[in-house]
Formats: sequence, structure tokens, C-alpha cells
Amino acid sequence: MTVVLTVIIVNTPTLATVFPGSDGVPKPPSNQATFIHWLKSTGWPIPSRYRGYPACYETWRDYRLLVYGRPSEVRGNRYDKKSQQYAYLGYSYDELVVTNSFFPDDSRGGVTRSNPWQWKELDMGQSARISWARLSDRQKAFIRGSALTYRGNSYGGMTFKGLGLTDRNTVVLAQPSWHQGFALYTNHYRPGTSHDLRYATFNGSGAGDVAVTADIELLTPPSADGCYVIDAQADEVVIPYRMSGRIQSYTGLASNRDVRFCGAGHADAWVVGRGDGPWSVETFLRVNRNQLDEDKTAAIVLESQAWVVSHQGDISLARTAKTVNIRAEDQDPPLTVDVDIVGAIRYFNGRTNCLGRILPANPLRFLGLEKLRIILQFNRTPGTIICSFGDIDRRLTGRAGETKYEISLLAPLRATTMDWDGHRLQPPVALRVRATELNQPAKQVEVVVPGIEITGTIYDIAHLQIGY
Repeated sequence: MTVVLTVIIVNTPTLATVFPGSDGVPKPPSNQATFIHWLKSTGWPIPSRYRGYPACYETWRDYRLLVYGRPSEVRGNRYDKKSQQYAYLGYSYDELVVTNSFFPDDSRGGVTRSNPWQWKELDMGQSARISWARLSDRQKAFIRGSALTYRGNSYGGMTFKGLGLTDRNTVVLAQPSWHQGFALYTNHYRPGTSHDLRYATFNGSGAGDVAVTADIELLTPPSADGCYVIDAQADEVVIPYRMSGRIQSYTGLASNRDVRFCGAGHADAWVVGRGDGPWSVETFLRVNRNQLDEDKTAAIVLESQAWVVSHQGDISLARTAKTVNIRAEDQDPPLTVDVDIVGAIRYFNGRTNCLGRILPANPLRFLGLEKLRIILQFNRTPGTIICSFGDIDRRLTGRAGETKYEISLLAPLRATTMDWDGHRLQPPVALRVRATELNQPAKQVEVVVPGIEITGTIYDIAHLQIGY
């Protein structure tokens, strides 16, 4: 198996966002509530100027225009069943009626009898001047240099200047941003008349964009077969990786001074960027054995995004994904240890002492201060070994390839549990052995040998301890 790299980088123009917060990654509005949250985040006014019509999510979603109120709230509005369009979409912030460029023409049969090249647009007075005053110099320059459409038709390449439009005979109903288009409202007399007043709504596209890239970098290499491996003694594998993003280029009116937020990552790990980048954050993928299939393999897809958000709420998103293959070795059985305790004297082995008493055989009964050999047999090399007996602790470190270890201890003095006649004086003592896995100190085995009896001391007998 090999690591399959699937990188998808798509710059997605998204017109708004719930700005980075607890989960970091910006998201477009999906309903009226998140739309209002977006307006607050970007600083757009939420209600209209006078009557307080709320900005309408559905109109923004369908027409990419910031309009206040709903078509049903415009007095005298008309609805065309064939095109399923209203004549008016709502209101501008200043509560001028926003006309719908896709509503059929008022001329007989719904066909425009003249074309915009023939119209002489009228001075719109204070409404025009107020609407233009709200634009930045770059927005004004963009509109003045833009191509225009009327009812989706360019009429051979209409432009603002080509039609003789000015900031006096046009009312800006919707301002341009990177991705959000603009709308201009005009009045003119039907050609050949001096009294048949008509209106028109011209539309233009967004003002620019930002090209963003996203990347995922695995910080540790896979094994020779291209897989990340859960080894025989482990329950999981941890794979560190880095997510990053950067701005490649700006187009149109977009520039770095327009950027309000930028960053990279996903909902669990993300970073707020600075400048054009790159910006990066490191995290890890943890895969447990119980996530694998019957073949003890898995393909895990890592996903990340990079984003740039303008002051007006435009988002450019780049997405990337990387597939990482995992396999697991057959798991070793748990670490085990067999414990054997051998006394140097072995006095209580069923012998008859000098007084003619038969001492019952008990391999776990010893004399105080008798030398004890603790023999430990593991099923594989351990990590750290700790042997505890009374108030004595002995520590060993496992040696590669070795599974058998010995520890020497003296049976504790003043810890007699049974007298020479076999009467109980205090509870028996226990030997405790703890050992860790060689490369996993958090995993350990513990064995307790209970029922160890101590009677008298080595000085109570005439025998010498062999080898002491």
C-alpha cells in the first residue's frame, strides 16, 4: 500500500461568512440568522435607514445584492408568473426601491422596444449624490470602468462611460465588493417622448478576487511500503502534520489592505494569519486499532482549508485533502512475568529440626535475614522492573534480548509472621513485581506473590547460610 495524495485546491468565491470564532473556519450564511450575524461582523447596516426594514437573506442568496425588506413589503409591487420574478426586490439602505433587472420589460409583450444606447438618463438629484458619497474611491473607479448588463444582456458591450452615465444620473443601489456585484438605478424618457418616464436597473460584476492556496504536510515519513504502522506492541499510531495557507495573488480591486481575516486549518486546529503568508499550524492524527477494518488497514482523509475574508465579507477559500494509509502489525500478547522466590537456606522444607519437630514444607516460609533470590521470567524484554518487598524497592532496566532477571533481597528483620509452633503473629507479607513494556512505559504488568511467612531469624538455627 502507498500513501495516496489527493490535493484539491479550489478557490471558492463565497460572499459572506460567520467570521473566525471558536471553530476558526469561516462559513457562508445559510439562513436569516447567520446572515444577520455576518452583517454585524462586516459592519454592514442591518436595518434600512428610516423604516428599519431588515436585510433579506433570500434576496442576497438569489441575486447577490444587499437589499432591505422583502418584495411583499414594497407597495404596488407586481409579480410575473411566467418569469417568477417581482418587479421590485425591496429597498436600498436609503429606502429607494430596488428594481429587479430580471422582471419583464413594461413594453407590450415584455420586449424592450428600445435599447440602453438610445436612452438619455435623467439627473437623479440628491439620491444619486448620497449613494455615490458612500463609496470608496476605488469602488467609484471600478464602477466607472465596468461593463454593464441590462436584463442579463450586454447590448454589444455596454460600459458606464460608453452609456454616458455619471454619478449624477445613477443611484448606486448595491455597492460592489470582491465578489458581490453592484446595481445602478436610472430614469429616462422613452425615446421619442418627453413624458413617458421609464426606469432601468444596470448590473455589474464583483470588483476582484484573491487567489489562496492550502497545503497539508506530513511531518514524519511513512514506512517503506508507504503506510503508517501501528506496531505489534502499540494500540495506536500518532502522525503529526502541518496545515498551511498563503495568498498567491490579487486581482481587480482586491488588495492586502482589504483583508480583514486570513488563516488556515480546520475546526479542531487553526491559525489566524498575518500578511500574505504562509500561515501554518501543527497538529496530529491519532489512529487506534479499533478504527481499522478487518484487514487491519484504514485510509484516513486529512482535510484543511485556507481562507481570506475581506472587510466587506467576501471569502476566498482554498481546500486541500490528503489520504493517509494505515496498517497494523499483529498485536503481541500482553507482557507477562512468572515470579519464583528461592531462599538460600530453605529451612522449612519438611525436615525434622534438632528438637525432633517436623517443620511443614512451605516454599514461601523463610527466616528473617535469609537471603532470597527473586527469579523473574518474562515472555519478552521488559522496560523497567521494580521489585518491592516490605520497605525495600529494587529497580532494574530491561536489556535487549533478555527475558530472565534475578534480584537478591534479605527477608526483613522484625517482621515475624509465624512462630516456630506455627501460630499466627501477624498477617503474611507479599512480594510485588511491576514491569513496563519496553517502548510503552504507560503499559505495565503487575504480579503480587502473597502468603510469604517469616519465622525467627537466621541466628535461631545452628546452620550457616549457604553462600551468605
